[in-house]
Amino acid sequence: VVVGPATVQRAIDARLNAGLGYRHYAAPVSNSTVGDLATSGFAPVVNPAYNTMSAPTQALPFPTVLGYDDSRLGLPNAMSGFDKGFFSPASPVENLAVGRGYTVNIGAGELVDFQGTLTNGDQPLTLSSTRPTYPDGGWQLLGNPYPAPLDYSLVSAADRAGLEDAVYVYSSTSQYAGRYRAYVNGVGDPVLPVGQAYFARVAAGLSTATMTFRNSQRLTAPSATTMQRTAAETRPLVQLTLQGVGSPLLDEATVYFEPGATSGFEPAFDAEKLSNPTGLNLSISQGSRQLSIDGQAELGASPRVVPLAVRVPAAGSYTLTASQVLNLGAVPVYLRDWQLGTLTDLRQQPSYQFAVANAAALSTTRFELVFSPQQPLAAVPTALARQVAVYPNPAKQQVTIDLPASLSYQPTAMFLADALGRVVRQQVLPAGPVTHTLPLANVAPGVYFLHLTTELGAVVQKLVIE
Repeated sequence: VVVGPATVQRAIDARLNAGLGYRHYAAPVSNSTVGDLATSGFAPVVNPAYNTMSAPTQALPFPTVLGYDDSRLGLPNAMSGFDKGFFSPASPVENLAVGRGYTVNIGAGELVDFQGTLTNGDQPLTLSSTRPTYPDGGWQLLGNPYPAPLDYSLVSAADRAGLEDAVYVYSSTSQYAGRYRAYVNGVGDPVLPVGQAYFARVAAGLSTATMTFRNSQRLTAPSATTMQRTAAETRPLVQLTLQGVGSPLLDEATVYFEPGATSGFEPAFDAEKLSNPTGLNLSISQGSRQLSIDGQAELGASPRVVPLAVRVPAAGSYTLTASQVLNLGAVPVYLRDWQLGTLTDLRQQPSYQFAVANAAALSTTRFELVFSPQQPLAAVPTALARQVAVYPNPAKQQVTIDLPASLSYQPTAMFLADALGRVVRQQVLPAGPVTHTLPLANVAPGVYFLHLTTELGAVVQKLVIE
């Protein structure tokens, strides 16, 4: 047992970013100050003027240490809703609050010393939230308060009353960019190393919550988070990874199936998506909400469609990869690209490369995962596809589409894409033996591809517009 003042060091894993970057710290001792973050090569900078400026990013000097307070979301400054919560400590002698987190822009080679009394025993925190007022409210930057790793899977629901179940840990990839990894319900890594801060969120509709850290949540055997392996997964699960071609940056999203979960958001099963400052974001689309981890009800006999959301930092080529496909037996798993009309069997081809021309927009309609328990999906047979009439071709003002009766029993999703895959028209054709028209006003002349997704599969036809 250590009695009295002690020093705890926190090293930085430099594999993702060997230079300057934001690292999220939490003090494992009491009576430590902002000044204790100093090293031989780093002096923490604070600037309380940052907290009241209309354009905080222009603060000089810019603070290198920031806390987080979601009550700041009502400030009329130029920051985004979530980013408004960051604030500068008042001075280097301000205490680092036990159980709270701080983001520090520091080099990977720096070794921070925390000096004070080792934290021990129960550490209760009362948390306030503006989530009932602001859609970006509720986020709390908390931290492992102990001089030992903390296993968040050992935190009971009673010890995080009013908080959603998920936690989010930030990894720096450059001086001002990085990505968040999530953990919820056994999906992801629950281990918070010594000195590690993390984000959690107060549940929707609540203005207060509590978090109680306990000694029983600590790991008592050596465990490095980069080497941590959780128990073998037994649930059906697919993890997708998004990565730019030739780039080390990546992001991931996970869908799994468990009794009790539903298609709606449930804090016990799902983790929301915290947007990555890298600009590379992959998530599961649930209406207006994006998820990094999505727990769904068990698969039945009917196909299950899981929409995906993709945002990339720049135009170019990217790859979606099924990094994990677990416990699905013989159930086929497909990646559908609505823009190009492709359906990729992820068991046979785990990686799918695609191009993005418009990097600014969040795409929530292009990609989806399809689980087809009863039978594999396929393209419409060639003989049947030939019965789809698209005329006139070449076309000018509009094009007419006739479907055979066998493809008309259900509504048909349709879109028109140019040679680069950019969607220029999109609509749903109603069921029934009717003739459909697609207006072409303001569509530039060129070669296009008309994509139809019918109940029997996909049909793609070339269309020339004059």
